[in-house]
Amino acid sequence: MGILTVEKGGLISADWGKISLSIPISIDKNLIKGDGWMLELHDQYTVEADEQKRNYYLKKNVQK
Repeated sequence: MGILTVEKGGLISADWGKISLSIPISIDKNLIKGDGWMLELHDQYTVEADEQKRNYYLKKNVQK
C-alpha cells in the first residue's frame, strides 16, 4: 500500500483494520498530507473521496 507517517493525531481501530486521521490538506498523486501525518502510496493505489460521508478511502487499481 505505502508508508504512513503520523506525528500527531492518529487513531487505529482495535483490529488494525482502519485508521482515523484529520482531513487531508493536500493530495498530489501518491503523496497525501494532513496536519501531523503523511501518506506515501505505492503506484497501484489511489485515494478516493466520499464527499457525502466526508471520508477518504484507499483503492487498489486493477491492472488489466
